[in-house]
Amino acid sequence: MSEVWRLDRAGLAAASSAAPVRGADIAFVPLAARLLRSETPAAVSPMREPAAPTEVDLAMAEAAAWERGVAEGLRQSGDLLADERAALVEEREALRRLAQTLVALSPQPSGDLALLLAATVERLVRQVVGEVAIDGLTLLARAKAAAALIADEAVPGRMRLHPQDAARLAEADLPVELVADATLSPGSVLLETRDGWIEHGVDVALDRLDAVLDGLGVAR
Repeated sequence: MSEVWRLDRAGLAAASSAAPVRGADIAFVPLAARLLRSETPAAVSPMREPAAPTEVDLAMAEAAAWERGVAEGLRQSGDLLADERAALVEEREALRRLAQTLVALSPQPSGDLALLLAATVERLVRQVVGEVAIDGLTLLARAKAAAALIADEAVPGRMRLHPQDAARLAEADLPVELVADATLSPGSVLLETRDGWIEHGVDVALDRLDAVLDGLGVAR
């Protein structure tokens, strides 16, 4: 048996030495080139169509759309509330400014204002009366007008005047007795008759002014 094994090995060695394998005898062909040389084309796998959405996918898409709608609604509501709040603040500020303007334009209490006007008018009148010289012609006209009120059948009366005025009219032709009265203001005439008295002049005007002011409710 060992002899047979030696003979087989010797035969294989002789075959190997008789036909040596060289690298030039072996050609490398790429797989792509082999496919192109093949008469049968390579099978191409067909494209898969997208799978139809399932009920779960539709429900999830609907839920996502609803959430986006709610978020947009909340955002718009927030913007609307912010605009309304800003409008209220602006209106409140406008009312505050209007109230301040009305307070600034409100008149002073009528009593105080009337008292101030009365005091001012009276002071100015008395100042004018004290500074303006009495016109002799005006005084004579007043005296004659008062004396003319006495009827012919009336008992002659007396005419009271300021002492300076009495001196001025001393030479005047008047049908009454002239009496100097220091209580009267210059320019005033007071005629005494049997039935009463008649007064004309500055004091009368001042008394009328006081009466008007009293009618306005001004405390004297």
